[in-house]
Amino acid sequence: EGGGGGLLAGVHDTLEDMLQAKLSPEEYAEAMRVMQGSNMGAPVQRLELDAAAGDAALAGNFDLKAFTFAAAKEQMRPARVTRVGLIQNKIVLPTTAPVQDQRDALWTRCCEMIDAAGEARVQVLCLQE
Repeated sequence: EGGGGGLLAGVHDTLEDMLQAKLSPEEYAEAMRVMQGSNMGAPVQRLELDAAAGDAALAGNFDLKAFTFAAAKEQMRPARVTRVGLIQNKIVLPTTAPVQDQRDALWTRCCEMIDAAGEARVQVLCLQE
C-alpha cells in the first residue's frame, strides 16, 4: 500500500477528492467532465445508496460509488431503471503467497463486493477479466 497507507499523496482517499482539493470549482467541474463524460449534456450525477450498502463497503474496506444516467424518453414503452455494477478489485495477498491462498483471498474479497452490490440492488454486475 505504499507510504500513504493507500491514500493518494498520503492524504486523499480518491482521485476525485484530490482534484477537488487542488483545483478551483470550475477546473474541477471540467476535470470531472473529461473523466466521466456528460450525460445528455449535463454532468453525471451522484446517486445516494442505502445505508446497508455503505456499511458493507466500510466493513470490507472498499469504495462504493453510484451515479445516475438519464436517457431520452422512449415513445413506445415506459421509463425503467437498470442498475449496473462494475467491480475493480485489487491483489489482496502478496504475489509471493501460495497461488491457492491468493485465489481464495481474491474470491473472498470479490464476494464481499458482490454482496454489497446486492445491497445496492444491482441487476447487472461486471467483474474484471
